Amino acid sequence: MKVYYNILFITLISCTNMSNKDNLEQLNIIHYGTEAFKNFENNAPIKKEKAREICISFCDQKKIIGGNSPLFFIINGSYVFSPYYNSKIPEVTLTGIWVNANTGEVKFIKNIKKIRPESQFGWQSLPEFK
Repeated sequence: MKVYYNILFITLISCTNMSNKDNLEQLNIIHYGTEAFKNFENNAPIKKEKAREICISFCDQKKIIGGNSPLFFIINGSYVFSPYYNSKIPEVTLTGIWVNANTGEVKFIKNIKKIRPESQFGWQSLPEFK
């Protein structure tokens, strides 16, 4: 009986992992630092610098941390600013501020999925000192 439960448990875990992989494959992910990223940004009404401004404003209004998070991806037409980056693995959790590159609509998305970025540090703008 114990063997039966172990096999059932392993089967359930395998199904869960496959569904997470399938969900990631359904996302249109463009990595920062690639030619595809440059092409997307050249054709988008909202550039990454403006998206950063929108992100910071949103975080200030909502009193949340993350306005100066690095940009690693464009996912489904949104710039994704995620503070959840593990540089030792490296991987980025998709939780963060998502700014739509066409409309400027901004959302805080909580998503535990992780992606390995192609860029080690992503894009970050430094604050201007006056």
